Amino acid sequence: MSREMPGCPDVGWAIVDVRDVAQAHVAALENEAADGQRFIVAIEHASMSDIAHILQRNFGPEGYRIPTRRLPSWLLKTVSLFDKTARLAVPELGLRQDVKSRRAEEILGLDFRSREQMVVDMGRSMIEYGVV
Repeated sequence: MSREMPGCPDVGWAIVDVRDVAQAHVAALENEAADGQRFIVAIEHASMSDIAHILQRNFGPEGYRIPTRRLPSWLLKTVSLFDKTARLAVPELGLRQDVKSRRAEEILGLDFRSREQMVVDMGRSMIEYGVV
């Protein structure tokens, strides 16, 4: 949102709202069926491009110019020769994090926030706290 990057590299993550993570922790403490188990607490994979398009759609009308074009992987690899942060992203290029959180939904009773709501709320929070 602050236009520190000119575009979106081909990276992404299985995302989750921190409020859903907190709810999962509380539910795990309160539910005996969760004892001794581990849970995946995330929703579907979201690329940086997916997130940028959600931000642009919701905050573009407010004057935020979110970079949505895809950066070629060769460019990130070249920049990584000089930039430590870019170097960290290179091994993640093109990878997906496709996970299933059905057990967390069933045993912990979670109902995850949507990707759209999560990203919009994050953008609002960043504005409110002066990050952008």
